[in-house]
Amino acid sequence: MATFPLRRILVAVDLSNCSRAALAFACRLAEPTGGNMEVLLVRGPSDGEAPADAVAEELHRFLASVPETKGTAISERIETGDARERIVAIAASGKFDAIVLGTHGRTGRVHALAGSVAESVVRTAQCPVITVREQG
Repeated sequence: MATFPLRRILVAVDLSNCSRAALAFACRLAEPTGGNMEVLLVRGPSDGEAPADAVAEELHRFLASVPETKGTAISERIETGDARERIVAIAASGKFDAIVLGTHGRTGRVHALAGSVAESVVRTAQCPVITVREQG
């Protein structure tokens, strides 16, 4: 069976526990090949009031809270816009081998009203997408 080396992994986070699980998974995935990871936080247009430095510090603290990130080459990126669109566009323009993101696993009315970023990314991304649910 052929293997697919993941040299460039885009990890989309929203600072939730689901994202923490996805980041830990991505670190374990990148480790055998020494792949590099870019962690992306997409701020919604209404989140623009928070100072950029404060958001960057929050992302940095989030990364430090995941033990698996120790010793892993990670770059951080913060964007503003629609998360679904930004994740897919950045993955394509950056020629990433895969996208890893958490999923909250919502169903029913909440899912129908809010939609799912993970579901949209899976449907529209040009590269493989790995979704990770928080272990409960």
